[in-house]
Amino acid sequence: MRQGGQLVRVFDKLLKQFSATAHKVRRNPTGKGVHHLRVTTRRLIALLDLVPNLAESRKAKGARRRLKKVLKWTSPLRDLHVQGQKSLRMHQADLQKFHHTLQRKEKQEFRSVGKHLKRVESGGFRKKMEIAREEMEIVQKRFNRPALTREVARLLDIPKSSFERSLKRIGAAREDRLHQMRIALKKLRYAAEAAEPLLGNSVVEHVTAMKSAQQLIGDARDAAILAAELEHWAAKEGRQHSVSHALAHLRTEREAQLRKVRHLLPNLRAIAEQAPHTEPPIVIEKTVAIRRKAGAVAKHPV
Repeated sequence: MRQGGQLVRVFDKLLKQFSATAHKVRRNPTGKGVHHLRVTTRRLIALLDLVPNLAESRKAKGARRRLKKVLKWTSPLRDLHVQGQKSLRMHQADLQKFHHTLQRKEKQEFRSVGKHLKRVESGGFRKKMEIAREEMEIVQKRFNRPALTREVARLLDIPKSSFERSLKRIGAAREDRLHQMRIALKKLRYAAEAAEPLLGNSVVEHVTAMKSAQQLIGDARDAAILAAELEHWAAKEGRQHSVSHALAHLRTEREAQLRKVRHLLPNLRAIAEQAPHTEPPIVIEKTVAIRRKAGAVAKHPV
């Protein structure tokens, strides 16, 4: 089987997962379902961005734009779900009313997301994804394995360079820069996983470390967002004193997560500096040429 065909198979598998999850979330939205939908969406985008000429294809751009909208639609819901879970785990009586406020907002977002996801089940979205798949098959026929390997490795350098830049800008633990680094890390991780069928296992050897760092930065960000939401709610309700202990706890939790992130920075820099390992295309091409020549000699001996 051609390696490009393997990328199409990965696309088909991801699209099937995406459609099934979107359908479930629309009918019975849960935090776990929304998380799975967002992860699958990011994997599909990463794959589309790694296929040569597909990211620049005018026809295929429609599929990517619609997938990006799914992330936009579900982002507030994801944050509200995490905030609700964290506030519930604090076991503080004064936070019950705040927790109920989050639950009401979450229900409103569930309805909004459900309406948006109807578009995902529409013929227009399916058509865009069919076009993207057709373009992917065209790429598969156009490139042989060595050429496709080179192109995928080149495209993998784009999220890798973006992650390198985010690491250089990190400096102090500023919320916006940490968030940018986490997004860049996500894109690199999903791109590496999408490239594995062509570039081999070496591109995913650091995925576990990337996922751990991504989780730590996400936890620190979630604590900061929850603290801001709680502070805003307390000022509105006149309960600043009653939530002071919870706010102090969230600040302590965030600092603990950031210390862990700082310990991971050397490993993250090492990951960013490591180039993707690919089979040398020139050597492959020479080997193929030698085999063909040997075959010709066998057929027509001197």
